Amino acid sequence: ADRARPLGAVSFSAQLRLRAPGEAPGPLGPFAGPGEALVIPLETQDAVKDLVAACGRGRAQVMDGACLTVWSLLDQLPEGLHQIEPLAARRLDRTLAVEPIELVAERQGSAGSGGDGGPLRFGEGFRLRAAGCSGLYLGHGGDAGGLRWMQAAGCAQDDALVPPHGTRFAAHGEELGAALLLGRPMSLRRVHSPPPSDDEEESDF
Repeated sequence: ADRARPLGAVSFSAQLRLRAPGEAPGPLGPFAGPGEALVIPLETQDAVKDLVAACGRGRAQVMDGACLTVWSLLDQLPEGLHQIEPLAARRLDRTLAVEPIELVAERQGSAGSGGDGGPLRFGEGFRLRAAGCSGLYLGHGGDAGGLRWMQAAGCAQDDALVPPHGTRFAAHGEELGAALLLGRPMSLRRVHSPPPSDDEEESDF
């Protein structure tokens, strides 16, 4: 996708294949398959389409401390549609319906402070915390495994929040230092903690 332009129209996969790392596939059956054939409710799909269109009409910046959802680009269909699925989602009940999980984008070094209000920028480190949770971060563990939830240390009321290692990310795809914009494609890269040696490279999703 052209990262300088808005997404335009989006569509959703008929079957999401979301599992926690190490989770065994669900049983085969008429309403489930390997990895559970999860779906996004139509009401949520319509709301996301409206948000994508609204973001495309403006240039709203992703601010430090902003609450948002993150989506993966799967394919660009012949009709010009971009097929997307949530980077993190949860099941609402015992059905196969899922909703995207809201995340708080925190600039590296601002964890637990509420953010400085400035925009996040391409090339700088940030973390994605589950909204409503004081210390639950989306992380990569610094290894070749998949994404996972990681709990911060020092989460007591009077303790300073210490984000776990392996939870930093950086956005690539535009000029370094340019502000991240809502509704624009980008490449989300893992940032290792501590920094890797010179012969190691960051890994892409």
